[in-house]
Amino acid sequence: MKTIKLLALGLVAAFGLYSCGKDKDDVKENDGKVYLVKSIKCTGDDSKYTFTYDNNNRLIKVLKEEDDNIENGTYSYDGNNITEKWTYSDEDQFKHLSRVITMDASNEFISNLIETHTYYYDDGSEPREYNYPVSFSFNSGYFTKEIEEAGEETYTWANGNVTANYETSYSNVQNKTNMDFVLFYETVYLRDNLCFYRIFSQFIKNVSKNIPASQSIDDGEYGIVKYDFSTTLDEKGRPSKITVDEEECFIFEYYD
Repeated sequence: MKTIKLLALGLVAAFGLYSCGKDKDDVKENDGKVYLVKSIKCTGDDSKYTFTYDNNNRLIKVLKEEDDNIENGTYSYDGNNITEKWTYSDEDQFKHLSRVITMDASNEFISNLIETHTYYYDDGSEPREYNYPVSFSFNSGYFTKEIEEAGEETYTWANGNVTANYETSYSNVQNKTNMDFVLFYETVYLRDNLCFYRIFSQFIKNVSKNIPASQSIDDGEYGIVKYDFSTTLDEKGRPSKITVDEEECFIFEYYD
């Protein structure tokens, strides 16, 4: 799994190379349209993420399937507050996680949240809840910092694209989706942290405008490692398959 996770780290740059055989006019025809990501299947750990939206294109459900483990996340909306709840099938994990996400007055990006973990104990004692406040900073609408008790994560932007803790280069191919792929892999796939509020445009307003091309990371033991990726685009110019070093693949579906 450690090897898989290392490979997955490079996947934050998986959307680099524009596939052959695409007509430039076909790509231009779809400029400006945003497509909702329906699912991402990851062959490296045989996991799959499925996303469901309401009629206003707001996220209402996330399903993560990996082997026999199933994790369900639901989202309900009440004004500027969003309640997120997670349940797990893995007996070794805490069984419930909830967040109350507060958006700014104009509903353009998240301002803060309270994360609640509920732990159950084998000795039969009462479950306990622990609350963790989290706040966010934005610069000209771009998500730049997440602050919590344990520390903070800082993100930098250049030319409308984010660098999430690693050196990332971008292609000229447009990101036509509602998801920031760098943030998805850095947060969700690599860290196995179900923080989807960092990823979708409905929470952070801006996502990277281009598809990443490459990434260099410092993995400690081996020093700086650069990952190159091959990306296939579908007829609408969206990533349909990403191959990592001709080995690991990520397969995408969309709501047309």
